[in-house]
Amino acid sequence: MRRFALLYRIAYAVIFVFLVFLLVSTLKELDDAKAKRDRCTATTQGYIDRVTNTSRSVDSDKLEYRFTINGVEYKHHKSYNKTIGEKAFKEGEISVHYNPDQVSEYYLGDTCYEVEHAKDHLLLTALMWVILIIMVIVHIVRSIRTPEYYDD
Repeated sequence: MRRFALLYRIAYAVIFVFLVFLLVSTLKELDDAKAKRDRCTATTQGYIDRVTNTSRSVDSDKLEYRFTINGVEYKHHKSYNKTIGEKAFKEGEISVHYNPDQVSEYYLGDTCYEVEHAKDHLLLTALMWVILIIMVIVHIVRSIRTPEYYDD
């Protein structure tokens, strides 16, 4: 049974490294999304031309939209999934927040959903950390109760 103690330690180490990587990448994603939101200070009116369902799932849609900045019209397509927090877009006018220094950086509506997605990912990462901590506590309690199985 002592070999299981080593396997548990290796498994916990692998999970720990994975969760550290996940936490760092999620925090970077959140920081990048907030920076994008902060850079998009200018606003213009856009128009959603078409909303189409792209799959059998009713939660996945594709937008065709356009907006004009400094006399130049931009037309884009965007797929989105309403189950991860985005509101249902409807055909018609919509505000477009954009970066005046880099027009290709923008978001639709009043909420920058990249920030919301990153917050969701951070919450999921925190949940995984809680699960890891519970697993470690269970392992420690079990090793205290039956030390002959876990001693080296």
